[in-house]
Amino acid sequence: MDRVIYVDRLRDGESQEISGQCTAEEIGLGDEELCFAEPIQFQVRAYTADDHLVFHMDLSTIAKLPCKICNEPTDVIIEFENQTHALPLLEIRSRVYDITPLLVENLILEIPQISECKGSCPEREALKSFLANS
Repeated sequence: MDRVIYVDRLRDGESQEISGQCTAEEIGLGDEELCFAEPIQFQVRAYTADDHLVFHMDLSTIAKLPCKICNEPTDVIIEFENQTHALPLLEIRSRVYDITPLLVENLILEIPQISECKGSCPEREALKSFLANS
């Protein structure tokens, strides 16, 4: 899938939109601790403003993360809308920008450090006596 912004085409208020889906593997993500239950859905609109390339991005997927209590895989919804990112045009030497690293960066930033299954893990009660204050 083409995830490339052609900077020279973005003149006089023009914008470019890219939308689609990809797997975590296609963008270099996913391992034993982090996997995704669904493809990553994205929509990106890019335009130039002064000396910057500006992106507005929507992204959604479901990550599978270990529960902090029972360590079983749990689904975590990753979703954001209208995330804005700007990149100086001087950093884009080829005048072509692949948005894949931007997708990866924003996705990783949205993944929570900890997760808990079912909102409140059923195993929490069994561990309560180990966590109580003495």
